[in-house]
Amino acid sequence: MKQTWLSTNFFVFFFTWGIFLPYWTVWLITKGLTAQQAGIVISIGLLVRAFSTSYIFPALCKRYWLSHVSLIVAFLSLIILVCFLPFNNLAWLMLVMVFFSLIYPMLLPINKTKASILSKEENGIDYGKCRLWGSFGFILSSVLTGWVASKNANNIIYLFLLGNIINSISIKLKS
Repeated sequence: MKQTWLSTNFFVFFFTWGIFLPYWTVWLITKGLTAQQAGIVISIGLLVRAFSTSYIFPALCKRYWLSHVSLIVAFLSLIILVCFLPFNNLAWLMLVMVFFSLIYPMLLPINKTKASILSKEENGIDYGKCRLWGSFGFILSSVLTGWVASKNANNIIYLFLLGNIINSISIKLKS
C-alpha cells in the first residue's frame, strides 16, 4: 500500500514537473511576455527554488510534521498556481512566480524524504520502483503537454492545474 501511494506521488509530482520545466516558458509567452522576459521570470523562479528547498523546507520540517508540511505545500501550490491566470504583465507574473517557486518545488524533497523514511521501515518500500514511476510521469507529461501546446499553448496552464489538483488529492489520501 505504501509502495503504491509513494509511486503515485512520484508519478503525479513528476507529471507536473514535466509540464513546468519544459513548457512554462512557452505558456508565459502566450501571456504576452517576450522570450527574454519569460526567461527572466523562469530564472528568478529557479533562484527562489534553490533557496526554498535548501532553507525553507528544512526549517519547516524541524518545526512541523512532514505530513502537515506536505498538505500545506500541495494546497498552497495549487492556490498560487491559480494566481497566474489573471495576470499578463511582467511584474505581476514575476511576483506570482516568486511565491510559486517558494512553495511548489518543495514537493520534490517532501517526496524524497517520505521515500527515505518509508525505505528504512521494516518491509520498507523499494525507492527505485517508486522513482521509476516519477520518471514515467515526467516523460508522459512532456509528450502530452507537447501535443496540447501544439494545439493551443494557452491550455498548458490547465493541464498543469489538473496535475496539481491530482497531486493535492494524492497527498491528502495518505496524510
